[in-house]
This record gives sequence, C-alpha cells and structure tokens, in this order.
Amino acid sequence: MASVNRITSSAAAAYLELAPSLANVNFDFALYKVEAPKEFQAVGQALSSLRREEAESGASHKTARKLGALFDRLIPSTPELLKAYGLRASEIIRSMAINSKESSEFGFFANRIGADATSIWAAATSGSAAIAVHLLACMLARIWEGPEATTIWYELVQKQKEQIGVEIEHNNFGDFGAFLAAQQELSRSQLRDWDASARAWLRVADEAKRKEQTQVRLIVDNIQKTEVNTKVTVYDSVLEAWRSCLNQMNCVVKGTPQQAEAGATLLGLSSWHLYPDMIAMGPCLARPAEVRHNDPLIAPGGILTLGLEMSSGGKDVGVTWSLPLAYLRYYGQPVIASGSIDTAEKSRITLEELMAAVLGVITQDWISRSSALKSSLELLACFSELLKESALKGNLKAQSIMHLEGGHSWLILLLNTAKNFAVLNGSELQTVKKLLHLGATHGSAFLGRPLCPLFGMLNPETYMGMLEVEDRIHLLREIAKQLPYKPHQIFIRYKHDYPAWNKDTFEFTTALPLARETCKRDLEERVKESQGHRRWIHTGASSQPPLDTSSLIESGVMMPYDETSNEFVELEDIWHDRFTEVELAAIIKDYPVRASYYSSLGEGVFRLEDEQIYMGSAQLITWQFPASEVSGTLKSGFDFKFMLGDPRTAALFVKNRDIRSSADNSQLSDVGLRCLPKLFQAKKVNCDTFVDALCVSIGSLYTHDNDHLMSLKAFSAAAILYNKLRNATVDVRVLRQPLKNAQWRISSERRLTTNDANDHDFLEPGGLEPATRNNLMSISLDRSETFACICMFESGRFNVEPHRIKNTVAISSVDSLFIAAPLLHDPASLTGHSEVERVTGNVGRAGVAFLVLPDKPMVKSQDLDVWNMINHEDYDSQRIDCFASTTLHLSFTGSVVPIDVGVASARDMEIYILESVVSVHDRGKWVADLNVTWDYGQWVYASKPCRHGEGNATNLPLTSIDSWAELIDKPLKHAVVRAHNNWQARLAATSICLFRRQPVRILPSAGICWRCWTKRYAHANAIIFVD
Repeated sequence: MASVNRITSSAAAAYLELAPSLANVNFDFALYKVEAPKEFQAVGQALSSLRREEAESGASHKTARKLGALFDRLIPSTPELLKAYGLRASEIIRSMAINSKESSEFGFFANRIGADATSIWAAATSGSAAIAVHLLACMLARIWEGPEATTIWYELVQKQKEQIGVEIEHNNFGDFGAFLAAQQELSRSQLRDWDASARAWLRVADEAKRKEQTQVRLIVDNIQKTEVNTKVTVYDSVLEAWRSCLNQMNCVVKGTPQQAEAGATLLGLSSWHLYPDMIAMGPCLARPAEVRHNDPLIAPGGILTLGLEMSSGGKDVGVTWSLPLAYLRYYGQPVIASGSIDTAEKSRITLEELMAAVLGVITQDWISRSSALKSSLELLACFSELLKESALKGNLKAQSIMHLEGGHSWLILLLNTAKNFAVLNGSELQTVKKLLHLGATHGSAFLGRPLCPLFGMLNPETYMGMLEVEDRIHLLREIAKQLPYKPHQIFIRYKHDYPAWNKDTFEFTTALPLARETCKRDLEERVKESQGHRRWIHTGASSQPPLDTSSLIESGVMMPYDETSNEFVELEDIWHDRFTEVELAAIIKDYPVRASYYSSLGEGVFRLEDEQIYMGSAQLITWQFPASEVSGTLKSGFDFKFMLGDPRTAALFVKNRDIRSSADNSQLSDVGLRCLPKLFQAKKVNCDTFVDALCVSIGSLYTHDNDHLMSLKAFSAAAILYNKLRNATVDVRVLRQPLKNAQWRISSERRLTTNDANDHDFLEPGGLEPATRNNLMSISLDRSETFACICMFESGRFNVEPHRIKNTVAISSVDSLFIAAPLLHDPASLTGHSEVERVTGNVGRAGVAFLVLPDKPMVKSQDLDVWNMINHEDYDSQRIDCFASTTLHLSFTGSVVPIDVGVASARDMEIYILESVVSVHDRGKWVADLNVTWDYGQWVYASKPCRHGEGNATNLPLTSIDSWAELIDKPLKHAVVRAHNNWQARLAATSICLFRRQPVRILPSAGICWRCWTKRYAHANAIIFVD
C-alpha cells in the first residue's frame, strides 16, 4: 500500500475535482502484487500450483488486496508481530507439507491436497495491511461459525465504505487508496471463501501445535466467562478487539510484558499460534500460576499476565462474544448471536478422545462420584480380562466376541478403552476424567440414557448369578456397610442348594455384625452374648423350611393372609414335604459340619426351624420374632422388604418401616459397582460363567433397551469408519446428536430390513446365539450413508438424509477431504464399495460441500473421420501401458444446491451439493466424463489356485485396445485395454465400460494363469479386460 499512498501534493489538490469521475474507476487490485516478506516464503513454496495461482492472482488475492486497502489506515503498525507470525506459519506448513511423490498418489485431487494456506499467501503478497486482515480472519473464524463470521465481514466492509463516503462528503481528502478500495465490489461469496480459508488454516495449525493449543485451552477453560469486549455495535466491537490484540501481541513478541484485562487478547492468542509465557492471577488462586511455553519467537520478557478472574469450577467459563448481526438473515430484526471458545462448546477431538467421552455417556450415573468412576473403569477392565482369559482357554463364545468385526464391535471398543484408562494416573487420568465428564454432562442424548446399566451386567440378578453362595453373601455384606442401616434393620436371605437332589431352600444371615445380648440358644443350648455375624441354617429337623414362593408365585399361587388376625394362614393345603426321609437324614448329618465351618468364621449359628419366618411374596418376608429385636419383651413380627440383589439367589431385605427411599435411591445406583471389581480381581468369578452371563445380557438388550442398543451399533459403525480415516477429528458437539435419530442409521436399518440382508440367524457350534451376535454387530453403511455419517461427526450438527446425496464421491469440509476410495486407487485393489479415505485439503469452498457426480456423464461421440486411428490389432500378450498420456481432472459445473438444515431465511449455505465432474483427457483433449461410483470389487477377475503357474501367452483370440478411440468404438470380441499399472487409465476404462453396460473384468497386476483364463472365457460373450 505504500506505493499506492505516495500521492503528490498536486494530485491531492486535484483530488476533489476528480472525485466524481474516480467513483467510476475500475481498478483491478489483482494487478498489484508485492514481494512476500522472507518470513512467509516457505508458505508459498509449500502450496500446490493451483492454490499458489489462486493466492497470487485469483479471487483470494483480490479479496486480500481489497480488504487490506479498505482497512489500511485503521491498522496499527505491528512489524514484530507480523514477522513472528510469518515464521510460525512457515514452521507449521513445513511440518505439514506433502512432497511431490505423495501428492501424485492423489490423482486429480493432487492440487487440492495439503494445508490450505491460500489466504496467508494471498495476504503476504498483498502487503502488511492484508496480513493484519488475515489475522482478524483467524480471530473471527476461531470464535464464530462460518455464516456469523461472513456476516461480520460483510457488515465491517459496508460500514467502512460508509465511513470513507462520509469523509468524502465532508470534503476531507482522506486516503486515496482507501477511496479506490471502497469502489471495489466485495461480494458475500468472496468474504465467505476468505473466511473458509482462514478456518481451514486454523484447523491445520491447531493439529500441528496440538500440545501448545491444549495448554491455551486449559487456561481458557479455567477462566470465568469473559466477553471479548463490551462494545455494542459490530463495527466498534470488532475494530477494538482486533486493534487492541494486535498492539498487545506485538508488544509481547518484542519482549514487553502485557496484562490482559479482556477476552480479546486470549482470542488472539488462541488464533495466531504464538505462545508467550503467562502468569494467571485471581482470587481463586492461592498464588499466581505460571505457564511456561518457551516460545523462541517471543523475545525475553514477553510475558502475558492474565488479570481475568479464574474460575472455581463453575460451568460458565471461556471467552464469549455477543454481537447483533443485521445481515445474518434476509428478513427480520438483527440476530443477537454469541460465539465462544469454550472447549465443551467448540473444539475437536480424536476418535480415542471421543471413545472416552462415549464411555462417560455409558457411565454417566457415576461420574459425579470419583470413587464410583474409578470403579466403573476397573470393572470394565475386569470384563476385558475375563473375556480374554476365556477366549485363550478355547471358549468359542468368547473368541467370537473378541474377533467379531475385526475386534471392533461396540463392546470390545468400550472394554478396551476402559482397560487402557483404568491404569492411568496423574495428569493423564485427569485428562480422561475431563473427557468422561464431557460425555456425561453433554452427551446424554448421544446414546440415550441406558435402561440397563453396563449392558445389563449391573443387574443384580446377573452378577449374583456369576458368584458362588458365600461370595454373594460377602458382596451383599460389603454393600450393606455403605447403606444407612443398623444391624437389626437389614439381613440377607440366600438360597442353599442341594445339587445332588436338584433341590434348594432359603437360609438367612445377618448383613451387618450384631453386638447385642440375645435370648437365642446356640448349638449347646446355652444363652450367650454374640459378637459378629449370625446365620440361620436348615438342620434337617423338619421337611418344611421357609417356602420358596418364587416358583409358586410364577404359577399364580399366593400366600393366604388373614387380615382380621394379622397372621398368615396355615399352608397345609399348598405345602408339601420337600425332602425325603433319606435326604433329611443327609442334611442332619451334614449340619454339624456346616455349623462348625461357619463358627470357625466367627459367626453364630442357629437353627432355622426355630424361627417363625413367613414369605408372603418373593420380595416380602415376615419374621415374627427377629433375634435382633428381643429386648426383654417379645413383640409381634416385622415385615422385611426386598431392597437389593436377586430374590432367587441372594438378596438384602430391610425392615419395611425403616426403608429410607431417598437415601437408597442416591446410593443403590453404584453401591454394587464399588464392590464388584474386588471380587473380579480376586478371581471369584469363573471366566466362562462370566461369558455366559454376558451373552445372555447382551442378547436381551434388543427387548429391554432397544434405543440404546441401536445407538451403540450405530456408534460402532462410525468408530470403525473413523478408525480408517487418517488424522480425522470430530466436532465435540456431535455428542448432543441423538444417534437413534441419525438419518444414516435409519436409512441403514430400513435398507437392511427391506433387503433382509442382516439376518445372521445361525448358530455356530459352541458359538454365539443369533440375538447376541446381531446385538454386538455394528450396522452396515453404504456409500451415501457413510458420507452422511461423516458429515454428522465432522460438523457436529448436520443430520443429512442419505438419499439426498446419492452419487457423492467426496466431501470437502474446512481442512478435510473425505474421498471415495475408487478415486484414489487402482480398481483391482478395492475391497469395499463404501470405503472412504481422508486427506488434508479442500476444494476452496466454504461450508460442507458434497461433491456429487451427474447421473448421466457425457462420453465423446465417435466421429467417422477417426476411422484410420482404430486398429484393433490382435493382442500379443504384452502387458504394457499405452495410456501414459491419460490424465483425470476434477471440475465443477457451477450447479450448487443448498441442503436444508432448518434455518429459515439464511443468507449463507452451510451445507450444499456441489455438482462435480471427473473427466478423462488424452494429450490434453477431453475424452469422457466418468461415473466412478461403481462397486468395482465385483468386477475384478479372481484367479483360482491351480498348478499351471503364471503363463506368458493365451490362446484366446483377443483384440488390443491401445487408445480411447478404440475403446469407444466398442470391439466386437474379447479385448484387452492395455493400461498396465496405470491406475487412472484403468479406472477410466472400467467406468466407461460399466456406464455403457459392457461386460468388463479388471485384471490384477500379477498372478494370472492364462490357461485357466482361456478356458474360463473361451465361450463367453465379448468382454473388455482392463489390464
């Protein structure tokens, strides 16, 4: 701008006279380009030729030049800051650079691969003012969504043009360069793409400086909610934030300490990837906290002191910015919009971090209690170990679970995640706890609140069934210690089995030790004081122990009760002797042995037959003279109600009048959880028994908790997909999206139901039941469902119906290109129709763009005058490439169709279909447009094992196709397209044949037995073989 502003005094004198005519000047800012500062040179060198051209002479350069000139006089001089920023940008882009060999692997996407630093280079070649404008673009992109940032840019430009116009009207000479800039058209689409490029750069730079950015986020997350500034208009607020941040950061860079009193400085700090040492001060801190970054680009002494109030752990944290946006909608009052850099609201996380958050969703009921959280991780880790142990012992069920879907079923994903986290400590564990808390507090809708905690494995009936009798009692006693009851208010009923006769009976024991004088007799018929636990066991003196009514109730029999006398009626009519004389004799003989054993444990042993215990239902017991209640005067019986456990095996019963419902509800959700890991770790659970119980629990999820199950199956599909996407991250806001409502999940379920393709209704010998297998398996996704899934996780917001994006071959979003595998690989190497790969790059458009191909691509018509170019020579078995001059290209037709996201009257498209064309050229001339959405895998020639080996020739009459003209001419017999090891030409030839419905087979690069091949196709109709 310096040269533009060197206006002579004589020119200035004539300015007012020329103003009317100057208003019509069409000054092309693209003609003006400066030498980029040396600190930025690495940025230009790393750009692809397409992006460099765009930055130096295309729309991006024009936008940078216009914005720089428009705001030049408002921008403070910050040479040290700009120099440091250039060095940091060069450092980052060197670390992310893709060499020419790597770039060539991406075919026609090569020019769009790599870090998008277009806006940086456009600014660097447009002057220092443009670089400062780029820094503002980074600030706005950091805190605002694309439409809001674009709106702010649009309003800034309009207001600045008005300011310049006002100065001219008041006969002030002003700035001639600014006057010329004010005459230039800056469309909303140009501003949108300007913002998009800065947004893409932020994403790339954040990844490159992940460690430093994490430290900055930790600081932001510990500051009480702070506004960027308090200005009420967009123009004033943005200019103040921008200029104050430029000045402060410039001072810091050159070594002058600064104090940040508002959120603007932190916003700039997180946006520009410069990291001064910081000192945090506040009333919540016992002493100032120092954060050392040791950034070599910050001169010694450049310390930033945060005078902002630190948070004491509340929810309202981070830097926010609220502005009235008048141009966000076509119609209506200005929208009061709020932006934030709060991590929980606006950040990206890796798949591993998402897994931790999902684990937080699963264990959300225990997150508030640190001990329970640790126990939940330990318990899941125990599950993982038991499953592995059982599989190693040869259990087919365990092996099937471990290897289902390549070890990526939702169950294994969660168990492995918990296992990895359970051994962490220190800062690593703190990070995991934050992620778990993130999932618990923000992700309740993601999977839905589970009706069966831990897939049903925390159902007392389930875990009690995995334990032996004494282990059940031990567990219940441990649980009772954590409940607010006294010893006489709670006891245990458990089932004692007689496996030799396939019979059982209930017995009783204390849940908490009793330490009171009792009138009951011990084995020697003496009255004594008893310390510790007591047990009432069946002696065999009667064949009528307390009734196990669970089976009777199931058959409709209820215990008769006389309300007038408040006593149970005699049960002679429904009670039958349960043990034979021989069995009773065995019980009597065994009684002293059992009694001696319990006595050796310090327990008082008493005859069950001496007690008057009645069971009115499976969950209600009346004990007429409980030993713990005897205090000199006998009282009438007490009702005890089931509270926890399994009434059929072992359970806690609490005196009905003493039940504390409020206390119980808050503790019972995790009371068993705290004790279970110890039993598992002590090997009290048989691994095969555990696997059986696990299979039963998971097999019943469809019936008991279907919404949660379907969400888990959908998540595992997304996790399997993202595990293959290189360096992909997800928007943290996806945790607020209910997966049960995801259109890609619904589409998959509907498609599979229609096709009846997901029955899996078979039982492998010794393997999983069909219900268990189906419940563990993820849903399958076709290509459009895959892209819809990626869109949801990439944006964190958009739930697109797959049928609207049919024929999509790629998604461009911020810094990522998600590309269908056929566009990147030889068709013979493709193993799945829906495979997608992720690379760093974009197509230079704002928002989320679905690259969709036309349904009917065009193919060059065959002119009669090329007859002399068609040879159709006999194939000589030479596997060579005759298509070396073939290239594939990606272009756009100009058709852009927005996808409705439910925002009425919006000016900017956040998500849209970008009609794209993949074309094949030969020696620079167009040959055809391609449909590359085929399932190429089914057209690959599969060699079968034989004893012949790979031969050198074939006896099958074949025609050689050595040019596109010969292919388009449609040979009348078997033919071979000779494009050996040229994957782009092979892809193009296969696509053209499939589109024209010509039979085609793709030959592998090696391993063909020509004798078998000849035999196989000797009598087939004409086929095109793509070599």
